[in-house]
Parts: sequence; C-alpha cells; structure tokens
Amino acid sequence: MTRLVLMLFATLLAGCGSAGTGSTDDGGIETPTDVPGDRPADVPGDVPVDVPADVPADEPSDVPVDVPADGLDAPDGATCPTWRLVEVAPDEVAVGDPVAATVGRTLRIRLSHMLDCQQRFAMPEVVVRPELRRVTIRPRIWDTRRDCMGPARMITRWIPITFATAGVWTIESPPGTTALTIEVGAEPATPCGVAAGLCDEDCDCPEGEVCLGGSGLGGPFTACAVPCELDLDCPDGGSCIDVDDGFDRTCDDLVAQCDGSEDCPAGFACDGRACRPDYALGSSARVPCECAADCTPPLICAEPAEPGGVRRCEYGCPTGGAWCPGAHACGPASGDLSGLASTDSVCGWLGD
Repeated sequence: MTRLVLMLFATLLAGCGSAGTGSTDDGGIETPTDVPGDRPADVPGDVPVDVPADVPADEPSDVPVDVPADGLDAPDGATCPTWRLVEVAPDEVAVGDPVAATVGRTLRIRLSHMLDCQQRFAMPEVVVRPELRRVTIRPRIWDTRRDCMGPARMITRWIPITFATAGVWTIESPPGTTALTIEVGAEPATPCGVAAGLCDEDCDCPEGEVCLGGSGLGGPFTACAVPCELDLDCPDGGSCIDVDDGFDRTCDDLVAQCDGSEDCPAGFACDGRACRPDYALGSSARVPCECAADCTPPLICAEPAEPGGVRRCEYGCPTGGAWCPGAHACGPASGDLSGLASTDSVCGWLGD
C-alpha cells in the first residue's frame, strides 16, 4: 500500500514538471512554451517591446521632441519659412565664351555651384575694380536654412563682364581667391557700327544687345545677342536657350515664353507670348513680416542683411531680369529709392 501511494505521488510530480516545457534541439536547453517567442519571458504581455518605456507611444519618432513642428529650423516641413540671401562658394569658375577677351566687348564668366530643393536663384554680387584689374564675384542664393528630401543639383550661372583696360585681369570667386586670370586685348581699332554684320565690340550692336562669342561649325565667332540665364531675362518675350553650334544662354525671340499663364512662374500671367508680373508691389505689399504666411504670394519674407534690420515681404529676384511690376527693378538694397529694402536681390522702387 505504501509503495502504491509513493508511485502515485511520483507520477503527479512528473506531470506537473512537464506542463510548461517542450523538447528542444539546441543542446537540451528547454524554452517555456507558454511565452511568445518574440517577447522575453520577463516582459509583461501588455508592454510593447519596440517602443522604449521613456518615449510616449504617440510621439512622432522622426521629429525631435525639442523642435516644434512649425519652427523655422524644424528638420523638414516647416510651414512658415523666411528666406535669407546667402553667399555660396562655386565649384567651378571658367571663361564661358570661346573668343579672346578685348576691351569694349562683353565676356561671360561661368560659375557652377550646388542648389538644393529649399534654395532658389539669387542675383550674384559683382564688384569691378578697374584700377586693380580685378573682378570679385559673389554667387548668392535665397535659402530657407531648412532640410529637404529632394536631391541637390548643380547649376551654372553666367556672369557678363566688360573690361575697361587691356592687360591681365584677375577674377576672384570667392573673394580673396584667384579663380582665374584673363588676358584682355586692346579695343578694336574699327569705329562702332561697321563690323559687317558681326561685331567687334558692344557698340556695334543694337540697343539691348551686346557682342558675345560663340562656337559654330566654322569655329569661334562673335555676334550681337541678348545674354540670359532664365526666360524672364529676355525682354521681348523670347526664351533663354542653348544652341549646339552657336551661343549658350542667349535669348531667342522666335521661341515664345508661354502659350498660357500656366507656363509662367507664380505671380505672372501670359501676355501674348511673354510672362509679365501680375502681382501687386508697393508700400502696402512690402510690409514687415515674421514668416512667409504674412506675405501675399509670390512675395517672400526676406531676412535683413544686417543684424537688427526688419524682415520684410519682398519679391526675391533670381536674376536681373523682368521680374518686377511697374516702376520697380531687381537690384541691390541701395538702389531702392523707397528705402524699404533691407537686403539685395529684391525688387526696388525706381521712383516716379
């Protein structure tokens, strides 16, 4: 009887010991079968293991907690940016035209630099010092100082320069660095306007055109043309194009800028074949601002160039072209007769 009781007791113990385990093939180490394999045994079933306990489950993981989503320096997607005129360093500086430089004829300098999806074209600053035979070029962009997801791209700027004296000229970009030197020849001896259909210097060309160098099937040549970077640099409604056996970046009046307003930049309307400004600009529009939402598109909230200045709604000019309505033109702050501009590369008032 005693032996029977002991056998029954041993059987019960064996049954209890095997209820929570199963056989394994990892060297005999048994794993509890009543605990899910994707959660450690010491973690309660109602605690998600993929979210740290000190991070609220509803906190967006891609935005740092200390950066407001609508802040000016938010990593991405800031809804109310401001724009600042920023100088950039070029990746390449080269002579853009294939004809030797001479006094009295425009020569273009080609600069390349990167531009990302939160940046825009802006007017470069060009300082010519004839007494030193030195030209300083500062490429600039409009920048929101925000990150963006789109890829950056390499852009090329075309800077027209005329030389007052013959000799060796130095091109600086950025300032203080010698990007290249150019040997400038003497002014042609022929009088203006008698270059037999081509040109020797700018005074051979109709008003609004200059004497540029190009490359054709017969080699380098010179001819009168309107230099440009963008379509709105073409005053007669033409398009800014490159020609394989001809000029780079000149206006072609046979190619219309637009067929309808949808072909034009924001704030512009198609007038015949040209995009013309269709937005208001004056003291009532160029008001102080905190960010872009305070401005009527296409105006931007432009940061002042100097500390303590006023942010103001402005049209940020990408080039010196026909971007401004009425008695306004793109240029430096010093050229704005209204005194409102606190940064360069905006539409300034020319006066009555």
